[in-house]
Amino acid sequence: MKIKNSVRWSSAGARSYAIAIAAIMIASGLRFALHPVLEADLPFLFFTIAGFLVAFLAGLWPALLVVASGFAIGTYFFVPPFNSIVIPETADLIFAIGYLSVSLLGIFLIESLQRAKYEARLLQQVAQSRLEILQRSNSERLRAEEATRQSEERFQTLASTLPHIWYMRRLDGNFEYVNDHFYQYTGLAPGSLQGNGWLKAIHPDDVERVKTAWSHVADTGQESTSGFRLRMADGAYHRFEGQVSRIEDKRGKIIKWVGMSAELQSHDTKSA
Repeated sequence: MKIKNSVRWSSAGARSYAIAIAAIMIASGLRFALHPVLEADLPFLFFTIAGFLVAFLAGLWPALLVVASGFAIGTYFFVPPFNSIVIPETADLIFAIGYLSVSLLGIFLIESLQRAKYEARLLQQVAQSRLEILQRSNSERLRAEEATRQSEERFQTLASTLPHIWYMRRLDGNFEYVNDHFYQYTGLAPGSLQGNGWLKAIHPDDVERVKTAWSHVADTGQESTSGFRLRMADGAYHRFEGQVSRIEDKRGKIIKWVGMSAELQSHDTKSA
């Protein structure tokens, strides 16, 4: 990942250039103070140091200002003949070019390192922010899973205490309940009636009609009578008359199939 604004590691504005001007004045003052001792030696030393410090503190462009100013001041005042504008001798010219080369190379290296350090800091902040987002998302997911589990447990507990409720599910598919008696009557394996599996226990000639009626209730919320033939464990079909309805709570819509059958009650009594 590339951080585009890593070039802005230094604070822009007048403050950066104020630092550069102050560095030029200090470097000039020190060189003037030592000029009687140094004379023509090391005319750009303090400007080189000042350029590096400004590059580290204020950025590339203020450092370039220091280098350019140091070259002009050093060449005019500290390269023989002093205090004059003439073409310097070859040795002095080579020294001046060396100053520019070293200074420019140094400040560009410092700028590159500062940008890399700033980019690393930004990447760390981005990574930390994304980690916090992932942690919040994971916490929300865990809370949602726990809420779903508790909701399912409540529905299971409620539905299992009401023998007339044979089938119940949320329309979003997050919960489904089939009465244990349903499996006992039909002889089908526990869990096999969930999803569309409950249609396997209904007479084939009644399946489409039941699906249409249930879809209408799910779409409109209008309660409807749902009569069909239910296959028992012995393979015989018994008539079941019930009501299919839709209820709602704060988490969504629930479709419920409720009913009784004299034949099933009789079958249940005989089985007991």
